[in-house]
Amino acid sequence: MMYKITPDNLTRIQLSIERIKNNTEDYDLDSVPIIIADVEHAQIISPENKVLERAYLTSFGAVKGNIIYDNSIFHLIVLNFEYIKMFDLNNEELDGVLSHELGHIFNKYKFEKVPTYLDLIGGKASIEDIEKIKKNNRNNNEFYADHFSKITRNSEGLIRCINKFIKSEIFDNEDLFTLRIAALNSDQIYRGEVHRAHL
Repeated sequence: MMYKITPDNLTRIQLSIERIKNNTEDYDLDSVPIIIADVEHAQIISPENKVLERAYLTSFGAVKGNIIYDNSIFHLIVLNFEYIKMFDLNNEELDGVLSHELGHIFNKYKFEKVPTYLDLIGGKASIEDIEKIKKNNRNNNEFYADHFSKITRNSEGLIRCINKFIKSEIFDNEDLFTLRIAALNSDQIYRGEVHRAHL
């Protein structure tokens, strides 16, 4: 169930969702309650989440799972329409962005457990081990979401969108974006799980 879409961009987002649905045979996009909002509405819906805010203010979008809004549990997708407009994303590129964000829900990566401070002082893990696991988790989280764009035949739009972002002055983390493009162009399969809404 797509519960809420920001009114100013209602038609364009609805059409994007329909295009993605038409390319999705193995996933029921209506099976998980989702709110799609712009930055302004996201700050109203989830005002306390500063990590989410940093994510969507420095990219085209972000996802926060399992939020309570209007007495129900939802996943929140935030789209940064300022960037979408600034980078003049066409419909294929917007579909790439939205399918990637949906990928965080419908093709979710299962994070590897990061060693604790006790593991560190007990000699069971090193700082390097911890940093490696964190980096792998961060990268795979994006690879799996990107793969959903591939599954829904939106990878070309996503790649063009990433390339636009790479050329901009606000871009950082070139290594990750380069790896993402390589993964999107590869035959590698990143099969995750559906993130159901629950507390």
